[in-house]
Amino acid sequence: MALETEQQPTAIRFPDPAVDGYHQCWYAVAMSDEVPSGRVLGKEFLDGRIVVWRGDDGVARVHSAYCRHMGADLALGEVDGCVLRCEFHHWEYGADGRCAKIPVQDHIPERARLFSFPTQERFGLIWAFNGEAPLYDLPAFPTTATEDIVSRVFQIEPLPVPPYVILSNTHDFQHVAIMHGATMEHEPQHFDVQEHTIEFENEVHDPTLGTTQQHFKIFGTNTLTLANQTGPMLLLSLFTATPINNAATTGYTVTGTLAAAPDPQRIIDHGEHFARTIMEDDNPVLMTMRFRPDTPIAADRALMRWFRRAAEYPAAHPSRELIT
Repeated sequence: MALETEQQPTAIRFPDPAVDGYHQCWYAVAMSDEVPSGRVLGKEFLDGRIVVWRGDDGVARVHSAYCRHMGADLALGEVDGCVLRCEFHHWEYGADGRCAKIPVQDHIPERARLFSFPTQERFGLIWAFNGEAPLYDLPAFPTTATEDIVSRVFQIEPLPVPPYVILSNTHDFQHVAIMHGATMEHEPQHFDVQEHTIEFENEVHDPTLGTTQQHFKIFGTNTLTLANQTGPMLLLSLFTATPINNAATTGYTVTGTLAAAPDPQRIIDHGEHFARTIMEDDNPVLMTMRFRPDTPIAADRALMRWFRRAAEYPAAHPSRELIT
């Protein structure tokens, strides 16, 4: 796909999930309260299906969903202690995804193992990394210790665009002003760009929040943390997007503040209203757009840098043969 600006013509090829796989990111796959101890839950993820389950030890785990015997969906099975048992022939899988027991024989084939996604929990979400091992730490707010935060999470409706298109709003400063009415004296000038993160600060006047100092940190190509400091009030927002097939992305929004803040639930209510207002503006466009950025202009410099990063970001699909 050719992308041109008035200053620098360039060409960008975005990853094709069917060929290149998906960006190697931490993806939120379920809310923590959906998976109490002893529960198994089936979820669509990437271009296939996974199970999210929690044993008696309280630890959440994410594996490919299909039993290696005949392909039964393990979401129909049950958790017994720290073992996941298939409903069809009672093959049992341990915490590492390996088959631990076959009722009719002692020998367990080497191939009798599920894909085991690296899994962690934070901010009321269960996260799985698309890869054998994480390339970076689980997303967190860089300016506030996680243990000092109280938060609430909700899920958004699926959108027919890749995660990096939704996250492009972080670099689309025309959009922020035109669509959401937020004004800024100067666009951000300094971006701390690392291998797997981008960090920058900004000052805006937002019609909902007022004049706000903002600290952004983007993880991979799918997760944003945003700290809004408006006078004495600290409002924390996290948005993360998760592909659920080759044509749709779901997402989760976390709203938080300091647990020690006066009336933190009021701040969270205010932040959730802010997040939902943004989505009410954006989602009708994202639901109907055909992503094709073929006529960028000079004002799109930061946005084009984001899209080039999305094109170059590592992609893989090590779980492909087991989740589809």
